[in-house]
Amino acid sequence: MNRKKTPRAFSLFELLLILASVVLLGFFVFKNLDIFSDYRKNTRAKAYVSQTLAAPLMAFKLSIGRYPTTQEGLRALVAPPKDVADKWTGPYINDIEPDPWQRTYNYRFPAKNSPEGYDLWSNGADGKPETNDDVGNW
Repeated sequence: MNRKKTPRAFSLFELLLILASVVLLGFFVFKNLDIFSDYRKNTRAKAYVSQTLAAPLMAFKLSIGRYPTTQEGLRALVAPPKDVADKWTGPYINDIEPDPWQRTYNYRFPAKNSPEGYDLWSNGADGKPETNDDVGNW
């Protein structure tokens, strides 16, 4: 009774079960990547409004004696406003980046929400102002 053992192969059912498991796992991983992507974008926007632009705005204030007005906006950090060109010692930053959703940041002085003296914010993922997903320096 010497039977040769033949190598056993996977059945079609087993292969389909493994394939379905891999597809299901891939779906859950892909679905959760959106959550991580939104988290990274929010973190990047928060750092930009709270840290990256804080120093250039403070440098503008030290040179001019005030923050840029709402009308001057963040462009006052890149090019001198007409009424203060003689005091302006910039550029304080090379260029103003768009937010992580590729929209412009909003700026307001005097501030309505922030104790910093100015409001600087992104409208967040939905792009609508004054919603829960806004990312600001307050």
